[in-house]
Amino acid sequence: MPSATRRQAIRAGVLAVTGLAGCSQLTATPAEPPRLESVRVLNHARERRTASVQLLLDGDVVYWGDFGIQAADPASGDDPRNVHSEPVERSAYPDERGRWTVRVRDQAADERSAATFTAEAFPGGCLTLRVDVGRDSGPAVMHRADTSCGDDAE
Repeated sequence: MPSATRRQAIRAGVLAVTGLAGCSQLTATPAEPPRLESVRVLNHARERRTASVQLLLDGDVVYWGDFGIQAADPASGDDPRNVHSEPVERSAYPDERGRWTVRVRDQAADERSAATFTAEAFPGGCLTLRVDVGRDSGPAVMHRADTSCGDDAE
């Protein structure tokens, strides 16, 4: 029986590894998308501001609201504990996992910002969002992602 040449042995090894790599990709489970836990709108300006906030789930608008928020306390500086804020009511948007996008518009400054949270960037996470208006740098969406949700029964 003829023995395999070195070239045939290397080729067989490469084909075997390539075949296994393809199988592992077929069995990999996709990352679970994030869930939105809470959203809070903060005003850092020294005057009352109105902010428009949109929440989109998988590209569909599921919430759109305006927030009139009192002026920040002049002694607060940049300390977010001393600025005025309003929550987006938890019952106002779906308790679902998916691709979340948050859009904000500071109406006084006519400035906009947006952020999108995907399964790839936040796999299975629960998002706590802070929407800031009234800053010199314009509106911003800040986030904290936890690996488990507080009351996640899934």
